[in-house]
Parts: sequence; C-alpha cells; structure tokens
Amino acid sequence: MINLYSVRVLLFTFLLLTLPFSFACADSVTGTVRLTIRDGDLVATSSEVAIPLEASTTEITPTGGTPIAASAQSVLAALETLAKKSSEFSITDLQYYPSYSEFLLNCLLVPAASPTPLCGQWQYMVGGVAPAVGMDNYTLHDGDSVFIYFGYPRKVVVDPEATAGVPFTTTAESYDPATNTYSPAAGLVVGITQPNPADPWSPLVVATSTSDASGQATFTLASPGDYSAGLEVDYYTPATPFSVVAPVAPEPPADTSSSGGGGGGGGGVAPTTSIFNTSTATNFLLAGQQSDGSFGSAMVSDWVVIALTSANAPTSYRAPLLNYFSSNVALSSATDYERHAMALEALGIDPNTSGTIDHIVQAFDGVQIGDPTLVNDDIFSIFPLMAAGYTQSDPLIQKEIAFIISGQTSDGSWGSVDLTSAAVQALSLAPDDAGVAGALARAKAYLVAHEDVGYCFGNSSSTSWALQAMSVLGVNTPATCLAREQEVDGGVADIASPQMRLWETAYAIPAALGKSWYSLLHTFSKPSASVSTGVSSQEVATSTVTSSPLVASTTVAIASSSIISTTVPTLSLQSDADTIVVDSFATSTRISPRPVQRHPATSTQTVKKGEQVNVATAQPAAVAASASSGGLIGVITNFFASWWHQFLRAL
Repeated sequence: MINLYSVRVLLFTFLLLTLPFSFACADSVTGTVRLTIRDGDLVATSSEVAIPLEASTTEITPTGGTPIAASAQSVLAALETLAKKSSEFSITDLQYYPSYSEFLLNCLLVPAASPTPLCGQWQYMVGGVAPAVGMDNYTLHDGDSVFIYFGYPRKVVVDPEATAGVPFTTTAESYDPATNTYSPAAGLVVGITQPNPADPWSPLVVATSTSDASGQATFTLASPGDYSAGLEVDYYTPATPFSVVAPVAPEPPADTSSSGGGGGGGGGVAPTTSIFNTSTATNFLLAGQQSDGSFGSAMVSDWVVIALTSANAPTSYRAPLLNYFSSNVALSSATDYERHAMALEALGIDPNTSGTIDHIVQAFDGVQIGDPTLVNDDIFSIFPLMAAGYTQSDPLIQKEIAFIISGQTSDGSWGSVDLTSAAVQALSLAPDDAGVAGALARAKAYLVAHEDVGYCFGNSSSTSWALQAMSVLGVNTPATCLAREQEVDGGVADIASPQMRLWETAYAIPAALGKSWYSLLHTFSKPSASVSTGVSSQEVATSTVTSSPLVASTTVAIASSSIISTTVPTLSLQSDADTIVVDSFATSTRISPRPVQRHPATSTQTVKKGEQVNVATAQPAAVAASASSGGLIGVITNFFASWWHQFLRAL
C-alpha cells in the first residue's frame, strides 16, 4: 500500500532539487549574433558573439568616465564583448551623452586599416537596415547579422559642374556593407544646398526633388555659384560639392531694334514662338479632380482653386470641392489657415464666417504672426486678412508690414526668389507705409539680377512666383520660360508625381496671366465681433506655431507650418512640406550635436506631409521570453506549483 506521506515528502524534495536547476537554466539562456566590422574593402573581423535572450543589463564605461548601466542585448554590448577578446580592433573613444541617455561610438582602432584610430563616421546596420536609435538602444535577437562600418549609409553623386538654366541629374545611392558597394536608391529626397553663414549645421536648401526608380533626380539652377547635393534623410551630409557656371551668352539677333522684352532683366531674347497655353493648363487641372471632390490633398486643392478662378474656369468643380472642404480639411497652423482662407475668398466665400480669419489673428503676438524668427507666415497673412476687411491702416497690418520689411536682407531679398516674390506681392498692398517703397525697389533689383536669358528665375515654381511679382512691380516679363515647361497635356513639368504636376501648374496659370494672388480674391467686410488686433497678451495664440521659410523647388514648398508638440513620441505633419528643427533623441525642438550613429551631423530636417517624425525615440521593447508571470523562472515555478496542487488533490 502506498504511503501517502512518503510520496508527498519525495515529491516536495524533488521540487526543491529541480527548482535551482530551473533557475540556473533560465539565467543561462543565450543566443548568438554575427558581428562584422568593416572599413571599405577591409573586413577587420566577422565573429559570432553570444548575447542574452532575456532583458538584462551590463555596465559599459565611456572613455574617461564611470560605468553606466546599458542593455546587455544591445549592439554596443555585443561590440564590447567582442572587443575584449579580439586583437583586430579596439574601442578608443566611446562617449556618453547624459542629456540623451545614449552612447556614441566615436573612434575604433583597426590596425590593419590605419595606425591611428578612425573617428567620426562609424555607422551600423542590423539585417540590412539602419536603425533610428543608437547602438546601446537597439535590442538584438538570436541570429541577427550586425555590420559596424566606417563611412556614410547614403550619398549623392553629381557631376562637378553644371550650367545655369540647363537641367542636370543627381543620383542617390545607398550603401550595402555586406558587399561594400553603393547602389541607386529610389524615393529619397535629394536637396541642393548652399552654406548657411549663421549655422553651419543647417545649410540653406535651394531646391529638392525625390529620386526615381533609378535613384535619379533632375534639377535646373538659375544662378551660377558653388552648391552641394545631399539627402534630406541624412540632413544633407555628406554634401557632394559642385559648381554651376554661367551659360555662354547667345548671339544677339540681327535686328536688335526688335528685341526688347519688357525690361525683365537678363539681357536675353526669349523665343517668340513659345506661348503658355492657359486653356489647356486649366483643362489639365480640371481633369485632376478626384471622386471625393479634391485635387489630391487639401493643400494642392487650395492652390488649384486659386488657379481655376484666375482662369475663369467652368464652375462644375465647385460643388464637389466645397463638399470635400466641409468634411475633410483639417487645419492646424497659421499658414494652413492663411492658404485655405485665400482659397475660400477666391471662391467668393467669406472666411470670417468659418473662423478661419480668427485663427490667423490669434497667432498675432502684437508684433508679428507665428514664429518671430521667420517671415513667411507674416507675408501670407496679408492677402487673406486684407481681403477679409482688414485695411492698410489697421494696427495689425501696419505691424505685419513693418515686420516683413525688417526681414529683408542686404541683397534686397528675403532669402530666395520665391519668398522675395511673395513679399513683393504683400508689400504692394500697403504702398503708403513707411519703408515699403524702398523695400520694393531693392526687391526689384534682386529679382532682375536673378532672371536668366530665357526669362527663368530657377525652376517653374520659382519662375511663377517671380512673374507675379514682376507684374506687380510693373515689369512686363514674358511667360516663355513657363511655356517651355508646359507639356502636351497642358500640365507643367515632366515629372512622375501627378500631385506635383497639379501643384506646379496651379502656380503657373495666374503667373502666365500676370495676376497677383490678391487680385484673385473677393473682398469682405470685417465683422464687428472679429478678434481684436491690439497687442494685449491675451490675444497671443497659446500654441507655438513653427513655420518654414519658403524655397520653391522641384519639390515645391509653399507657405506652410505645423504646430509642434514636444511631449509626444511622433509628429505627423499635415501641411505640404514643413521645414522644422527636430531632435529625434530628445524632446527639444532645437538640437545640439547628438549621439546618433547613422546621423553624424545635426541639421534642419524637411518633413513631408504624412511623414512620422520620432521626437522621443523610445528604446525598442525587448522580446519577452515568457508570460508576464516572471519569465522562464516564473513559468517553471507555476508549472510545478500547479502540478503539485493537482497531484495532492488526486491523492
């Protein structure tokens, strides 16, 4: 007969003996990763490294510092483990940034590559992907393949010399550390930049375009000078330098008395057979209306409205478009409201009734609207406000005009042909204000100097805005440059994106007709209950609006901005193309040099509509090794406890 007491004692003893074994097994669960260190053609090492498969920490000591706890499952921990037993390399400079709680691998000594350490450009990839976190914040898994390499993850190839006014091609390329080769990369925003004297980390972006399936992006620059090409995703680093030289002057026509051309500057003679066809351009826009009534996006729809009203287009598009506006348009920034108010006014709809104007005025701080370091949100406020009943004598308008004038630089511009042209249109609405006449004269000289022999001011978008400004200034500049950009279907620009073609065509139509933006807007009376335009602090908008300077380019940037919250992990911009300063590894909107292995330099980031921007960068969650009852140890303990309980019940 079974002695139940003896059975219980034996089972209890078995449990006590096996649990320590289970604990020991749980502590020893490991996996392996392959870690390869590469400098160009040289592979310093390619070794398997053991890593824990459960969340745990280890201490890593930065150069000249004290030990800091870090994830034992991280890339940096695996590198440290390999460095302790390898003679092929050693870590000579490892920095820690407390403000980011992150390490930066700065220098490795690879004796076979160089007698001195290689510093500043160590990057890493896991499984062919460059993670958006530092090496100490990426969690490895069993079987991962890690490459740590010296160089850049991407670059732009461009010929060392281009000719002003002549298209040239750039090629975006991405690096594969497994093969040590660069290959064409599609879908990357290529930027043409020039140095920014005020901030070497934030170059001035002259033009942008997205690389096609062959990695290529085409640009046309009007002004000779020294430029660089880089990728937006890498903050335009590395910057590939090139020069734009002046074209060879054409031979003058035999009969110089018939040349002329309206005093537009540049001294050239435009082709007389090239005429922009506004009728086919209008039909191209109308054909782009979608089933929901929009023209693709709220932003493009606004600009298309302005263009169609300038051409007196058939009104069949209006009803479905208004239905789209009433149900789909979400506005979040001063310039969003400004642009949309202009579209409503072009349609003959009073924006005062929808509160659109009030949102603009609420961003006024007593001196200017929006970001005091920028001027585009001020320029684009003038058009809808003055059409909505605000007059030249209104204190808000007077302060805005003064603020716009204060942003003019010594060369007569507001930083670019585009923004200068917009400023000219705005200032022309307040001709009697102090300083306006002189500002317009300086701006005119700047624009004339930037017009080339073919009546172009850069790409088609820049040219469109400049033609409107020249018309306001009384300069008769032909639209032959835009005509050369017009395709057989009526649309402007031979580019792959239908949205971009609608956008650029919408810019071109009023420009070819010589019509300013304000001339296309219906005017309304200011309601007696409208928001005050005084300078009381209660009238300042409570949210911080960050807006972007305008640079019309192949990827056209219109006046737009977005409210930035620095307390959320991601930021989704609903504007068309906002240039913002974002720190991907802190909650600040202004960055200092940061410890990001794949982003060695810091800069301004241009963010496209709908793109998610990480402004906090949380560490990826570790893969749980068991249920929430305490990991593998908890599972084993729970199993034995349950089994023991059931067995005793059976006895």
